[in-house]
Amino acid sequence: MELEHTGSGLEFCCLGLIILKITNPCGGNRMMTGKELLSSLDGVRRFYSDLGQLFLTADACMEERGWKALGDATCIFHTSASINSADRWVPRVAARQYGSDENALGITAMITAILDKPDSNHPIAEPIITGAYFVLPSNNSIDAQKVPYWHAWWGAWRLGSSTGEPETITNQDGGWKDDWRFTYMQVFARPLVDIASSDSLQSKIISPLLNLIKAYQSV
Repeated sequence: MELEHTGSGLEFCCLGLIILKITNPCGGNRMMTGKELLSSLDGVRRFYSDLGQLFLTADACMEERGWKALGDATCIFHTSASINSADRWVPRVAARQYGSDENALGITAMITAILDKPDSNHPIAEPIITGAYFVLPSNNSIDAQKVPYWHAWWGAWRLGSSTGEPETITNQDGGWKDDWRFTYMQVFARPLVDIASSDSLQSKIISPLLNLIKAYQSV
């Protein structure tokens, strides 16, 4: 079994089927061979390479529209290098945060790829990419606008679909806590497999996200 890789440049190959058993056309399953396992693991590496390219493209597109990436180049968290937490060796979520002192000081934007469920109580049907923004105290400088990275999980916690419809959460939420930091936020999601190019990233994530922010500011 060969895993075809079509991603290059600004195209993203966001399809990686990783299995340990292969269905036999004649019925039943067989165990994956060592060669097939090596090919699958190489597919995982190429998937993350494409995902990194997606975030590099997001950074560039957001900067063109007046939003700079906050912090360094880090985009993954909640991972582990310990043999006691092997299920966290592979990232389940990756996110980038953005701020704008020109257009929206006090608002932090976030683009997130959720690759697996955060916990057993919040399953997801498929990997998704989310756009979100958080309204923070307006006296924050742009460099102090980063929110805790656990905010990247809101798309898995609150969204029931990945149709692009936004969910709104405010400080009137029944479970709201001071350490959430924001007073208002919105988040929406699209299937990760739908974001196959820089054009689809722009049209399905970046433009809708910035339009939501503009709509909030106009109220």
